Amino acid sequence: MPIRRVGYTTPVANTTTLLATSDFFAVAAVVVANRNALDVSSTVYIDPAESGGAESARIYLASNINVGAGQSY
Repeated sequence: MPIRRVGYTTPVANTTTLLATSDFFAVAAVVVANRNALDVSSTVYIDPAESGGAESARIYLASNINVGAGQSY
């Protein structure tokens, strides 16, 4: 299966940022990179389209993961 990039963003601190929307079924991978001089906490989740944005329907891939300065996961 070929790799297809569906989103890229440099978010502002402490804000929810939409990375991408999709209308196809696929396996997803997310890379979080901290380019700051300070540690950050990151949360990554999938919000299913049919959920209407309900927090209870979110699928969390990572929650409050500490990312050190210059590090990634």
